[in-house]
Amino acid sequence: MAAQRRCREVTGPGPCSVAVRAKPPKEQRNENFVLARRQKEKELLENTNLIKLFDQYCKVYRWQQHKEQKWLNSAVQRKVDETMQEYLAGIDERRVR
Repeated sequence: MAAQRRCREVTGPGPCSVAVRAKPPKEQRNENFVLARRQKEKELLENTNLIKLFDQYCKVYRWQQHKEQKWLNSAVQRKVDETMQEYLAGIDERRVR
């Protein structure tokens, strides 16, 4: 079967009524194509910039989480060391008695 071609003819309400669509001028079609292409490129650039910004925010967030975790671990370690020193000091005192 042959593929249907795009046709400019449009059938009307009556059995023999047919209308023909006008062709757009070639310059206008090319101009529309160029404008559509520019719009797509602009949207692509905006999306790329948003992705870069999001990636940067993710990196900053991960860095902050890492630093906070390090700070928390060191604070806990200091508290454990301090408690161990007190415990050992208490044991030494009991030995001396």
